[in-house]
Amino acid sequence: MNHVQYCINRFRYEEIPMFKKTFKTSIVERVFNKDKSVFAKWTEDNLNIVNNCLEHDLKYWKTKRFIKDPNDYDEVCSIIK
Repeated sequence: MNHVQYCINRFRYEEIPMFKKTFKTSIVERVFNKDKSVFAKWTEDNLNIVNNCLEHDLKYWKTKRFIKDPNDYDEVCSIIK
């Protein structure tokens, strides 16, 4: 037998034991709980709040400077909404 694998190591006849490495650290799965966080006193956004914020933003928006056509401007605003 002139094969290289037989020159390096002989064939192993006994069964190879199963081995699994045990980790020393554990993985903690974190779950967000709003009631226990710093955001507990914050109110949830509703459609009225979002519309008020959007109207405020559109009032100070500078897009009227470069969107001259009123139809295009209305279309851009509707897309943003």
